[in-house]
Order: sequence, then structure tokens, then C-alpha cells
Amino acid sequence: MKISNDTLKTLITGAARFVEEEGYLFPCRFTERQERYYSVHRPDFVIKTRATSSVCLDVVTDSDELSFSLLAKQGSSRSFFYLDLFVDGVMMAHVGEKDTTRCEKTLRFDLPRGSHRVTLYLPQLFACGIKELCLGDGASLVPYRREKRLLCLGDSITQGYDAYFPSSTYANLLGARLNAEVHNLAIGAEVFRPDALDPRLPFAPDIITVAFGTNDWGAHGSAEEFAALAGEYYRRVASTYPNARIFAITPIWRDDTDRTTKVGDFETARRLVKEAASPLENVTVIDGLGLIPHVTDIFSDSYLHPNDLGFHFYAEALYAAIAPHLD
Repeated sequence: MKISNDTLKTLITGAARFVEEEGYLFPCRFTERQERYYSVHRPDFVIKTRATSSVCLDVVTDSDELSFSLLAKQGSSRSFFYLDLFVDGVMMAHVGEKDTTRCEKTLRFDLPRGSHRVTLYLPQLFACGIKELCLGDGASLVPYRREKRLLCLGDSITQGYDAYFPSSTYANLLGARLNAEVHNLAIGAEVFRPDALDPRLPFAPDIITVAFGTNDWGAHGSAEEFAALAGEYYRRVASTYPNARIFAITPIWRDDTDRTTKVGDFETARRLVKEAASPLENVTVIDGLGLIPHVTDIFSDSYLHPNDLGFHFYAEALYAAIAPHLD
């Protein structure tokens, strides 16, 4: 049984819109307005806006099989991509390529008998298009609806550098713990950039996490510029979503905090985020320093980007920190 593209759009979460290219349906995390903004102000970021970070196919079906063709195109500086398939919360498959810039293939998965929730996590560092999604003849199919919507704003760590399992990014792990549909608007190397926000997103988040500051600390600007941009960013998020619970995550530990930049030392960056966010009534500051172990083994590059294990530590600690503030 072949699923139409119109139906497929209703089964995919984490996308603001869809585009069809080369016969494939590509979910897009960012709005057209945001992509136009980046094409003018940071054209090198446009490729990252097209990565399918936290985009999922999430359904309930009694089909005994699932198949589709995919086209994966690079959506970051990384050359690996993987997909994770879960059935009723248990991972059943992990497939992809470890060194490529483009990959086209057809995948088929056998599913257990009976009705089950089937969740397919798309790559967080590649753009992934799908066509010819097929189930067993006569199978039932409905979208799985999570209880909440989680919007994640941030840089490369929030986008998911460098998990090999897309389901292991902290955004996806947190979404699973909260039973929340995740909309991930993170971009590797991004900083506080208020004008990149789009107040007209096609969804209303219940929970928002904001995790910037580590790149701002290393940027060429001063502490005064850092403070001004962070303050404006949080004011816009708070005013746009007055009913959402917003969490400002100060920069997590990294293994080069002994250096000083034009902003100052690393503690200055953490303080500036706290000072920018804490005056806002609907924003809660989360101390990022305690969210991950201070050991290089949990980083893919030994100092900055968490690996899969590092993300599991991050997500569990973050959930524990924000859970008391949720209704």
C-alpha cells in the first residue's frame, strides 16, 4: 500500500514545511522567511537549515512491513548520516552511511505483527527526502500524537553534533521523556541572532529550550555586544510565546575553558546568559555546567561536541532540571 505525499506530510513531525526536489519529499525545519534571511546574512548556514534534525515519521500501524526510498544530502560539515527505527519505544534498526555527501537508497523493515507505534528518526546532520513510502496491503495507519510541543533553539550541540544515533541527540531524548513533538531550529556555529527568529512559526510550542553562548564567547564581539544580543533574543522569544515555559541553558562545560576571548573568561559568558534571561517572568535559567560530565571521553572531538553517551547524560540531567518547573 503506497502512501501519498499529502498523507505523508501528516505523519511527519518536526517540520515547518515541505519541498519536493528530485521526486522526493523533503521536510524543512525552518520557514521560508528564515531561509531567506540566512541566504542573505549567512549563506553558509543555508545548507544546515535543510538538515532534518529532530524530524520524525511517527505513526501507529498494524502493517507487517515499512519501506521507502530516501535521498540524503549533506546538511552540515559532517559526512555521516543515520536513521533510527523504533517500535513501541524499542530501537529495531540503525542504518546509514559513515562517509558520504549524498546517498540514494531504498530501505525495507519488517515489523512485528499487530498494532504498534513506529517511530523513524531522520538524520540530524543531513537533509533527508522520502518517496514511495509503502506499508502492507490493507494496513491501518494513523499519526501518533504526542502530548506537547517542544521548540529547541541553539547551535551545533542542539542540532545534534556529533551523535551517530539521531535518536540520541539531547533534543530527541528530551522530547521522548516529555512525550513532546520536537521542533529543532538549531544551526551549527550559530550565535544569538534575534533577527533570525520568525514569530510566525506554524506551531505553538508548550516548552522552549534556548542553548546559545558557547559560540558567542568565541566570536569576535565584545561582552557588551554579547549581552545586548542575548538580551534582545530572550526578550523576543519571551514576548512571542508568553504562555510557553522557556528554559535558558547556560553554556555547558567544554575542555578549553581556561582560555580568555574578547568576551572574557568562560564564566563571563555563562554570567551574561543568566543576566540576559533571568529578568523575564516566563524564562527559567538552567545551569549548563552541571548537565554533562567534565571528562573528554563523552565528547566526539574531545572538547566541545558530545558523543552519543554525552548526549544521554545531557538529556537526563536537563529533564531533571526542568521537570519541577512544568505543570
